[in-house]
Amino acid sequence: MFLALAKRSFDGMRAVLVAVAAVVSLFQVAVVLQAASFDRQQLLQTLGRMLPAFVERWLGENIVTLGSFGGMVALGYFHPVVVLLVAIATAFVASDPAADVEEGYVDLLLSRPLARHWLITRSAALAVACPLILGALMMAATWTTIALVARPAAQAPSARTIVILAAHLAAVAWCFGALSLALASAARRRNTPLGSAAVAAVGLYLIDVLAASWEPARVVDVLSPFHYYRGTEILAGVAHSVRDLAVLASTSVVLIAVAYWNFNARDF
Repeated sequence: MFLALAKRSFDGMRAVLVAVAAVVSLFQVAVVLQAASFDRQQLLQTLGRMLPAFVERWLGENIVTLGSFGGMVALGYFHPVVVLLVAIATAFVASDPAADVEEGYVDLLLSRPLARHWLITRSAALAVACPLILGALMMAATWTTIALVARPAAQAPSARTIVILAAHLAAVAWCFGALSLALASAARRRNTPLGSAAVAAVGLYLIDVLAASWEPARVVDVLSPFHYYRGTEILAGVAHSVRDLAVLASTSVVLIAVAYWNFNARDF
């Protein structure tokens, strides 16, 4: 029954997920191609001077890590377009319980001898898998493109660094997926949890950027998942990756627990 639920949900969102997978994979291919082109033309040293002043303040002393082939290749894993797209895609996957209610499918399911918590378990499992698969596709695109176009002398990022970046990307996406799931467990329309999670993702990202140069934003920034994903610090080897991943994973677990409680207690 669980596999049937998961397959039905995946079939309904397959087109969206395939499109997102294609975008993030091609984005990473484009980043590596650009890095290889800059590397061949010896232009990577000028990259830092091309960034706006507020970005320089946000990155701080770790900006030097972007002035290399490996740093530019890794940029795709914490670029705002990629991070927000993966987070919102995960929120979309996790909003399925609300879609079940909106479509009337939940009445058919619960008329059978099926514990209602399986609907949350299905969505939680798909939401966990979504950013992991997207991250794996990005890593495959990264290493394949590097092997095809990079100079032999180019200093590519280590496999460990890429895996840590992909793990942080997935953990941030889990937070917004878990938020969407917690909201979907009490909602009657899919747009409510999905829209709320998407707005939260964009808003918290902007707060994280503002926190680099605006003191009041730093008070709120510690509540943002993006505060615990510093790509340049990971590249520089100074990030507290275990602590940050633990905070992100714990937040997701708490929100998923809220989803179970809400869904089991609600009156359809």
